[in-house]
Amino acid sequence: MSAQSQTAMLRRNGCQRNRNAVIWSCLGLAGLLTAPLVSDGQQVVEAQAEKVRIAFHAPNSKHPTGSVTISPLPPTIVQTLRSRPRSLDGWQRLLTVSVVQSGRNDLPPVLGSYRVQAAAVQFQPRFALQPGLRYRVVFHPERLSAVKAKRIVHDFTIPAPKPGPATQITHVFPTSNRLPENQLKFYIHFSSPMSRGEAYRHIRLLDARGQAVDHPFLELAEELWDYSGTRFTLFFDPGRIKRGLKPRELFGPALKEGQSYTLVISNKWRDARGQTLQSPLHKKFRVTAPDDKQPHPGRWKLKTPSAGTREPLTVVFDEPLDHAMLERVLHIQTGPGGNVDGEIAIGPGETQWSFAPRQAWQPGIYELLIDTALEDRAGNSIARPFEVDRLRRVERRIKTRTVTRSFVIPPS
Repeated sequence: MSAQSQTAMLRRNGCQRNRNAVIWSCLGLAGLLTAPLVSDGQQVVEAQAEKVRIAFHAPNSKHPTGSVTISPLPPTIVQTLRSRPRSLDGWQRLLTVSVVQSGRNDLPPVLGSYRVQAAAVQFQPRFALQPGLRYRVVFHPERLSAVKAKRIVHDFTIPAPKPGPATQITHVFPTSNRLPENQLKFYIHFSSPMSRGEAYRHIRLLDARGQAVDHPFLELAEELWDYSGTRFTLFFDPGRIKRGLKPRELFGPALKEGQSYTLVISNKWRDARGQTLQSPLHKKFRVTAPDDKQPHPGRWKLKTPSAGTREPLTVVFDEPLDHAMLERVLHIQTGPGGNVDGEIAIGPGETQWSFAPRQAWQPGIYELLIDTALEDRAGNSIARPFEVDRLRRVERRIKTRTVTRSFVIPPS
């Protein structure tokens, strides 16, 4: 149904648009609301069922991922919600937001956080609501023991923005064209936010003959996107990486040492505006021996800058590391809690990390603080190996969450 048709339908049902032209008040609607409502180019659509209003906010500066608010709630409901802390499962029994797809009734609820307000409950999704997707909100006040009420169901769609420049694939990490047989994942970066729910249809892994590898990737119902919707994490199936697991015994590893492969990403993948990608991507790489060794900060080389400058500190690793983790798990300190502000850069092949301070370096002792969760390309972290070989003694296990490397900047 077009926005114009829905506007006419709303007016026929006694609905009115308020002064700021962004909210429809439908006082005559009650019971189950199942027809999707579109905001007609505005930021919010509201419907009222049994005096409970459901408001859908598209992503904006205040709520970058959008939000769903149910109000006004009777004091008895608010009191019950405040007096009984709920787990995520508990909240999802009361209020869910999910994507509606034709022929699919098994899609999981959208992940997010819940908050009880003065006379309302608000759901804020972890990732931005996507234009063009149809969402369904289900509210179960009858599941609160002290309340007698009916279930409320309502569908809504965030309007698609105006067409813009075609989205491009900007990076695929790891960048190297030589990857270990037990490579764990790829990070695919885009120039604009992408659509959700169709990633695995547009990604293939081809062998040297151009034949598709059967089921090499872990296909998750809840796709792994970053906050902005511009970075997708694609995992290889761990069952075909770890030795001794049934999938590997039956089908073999997804990647085989000594062979060549191509990661293919179709340009038919749509972005959040519903537009297809500017061009496809083909990443060719050759597979080397499995990597079973953990990263070892003691073997890293530090190139220290001069005092009084903003030259970067450069850290050269003993092997390529996980690109996304390098953006957040290394920090510079002057002492406990004394973080140094600055900008980081990750070098070619993910083998270097550099840090340029916002203020000039002062002479003294500094510490490179390293989270032991930091992984290499095969998922081996500083704290533990991804796979423990039962026939071989584990070299080391680190129980602390962080380790440090000290360095000195002498007076100039």
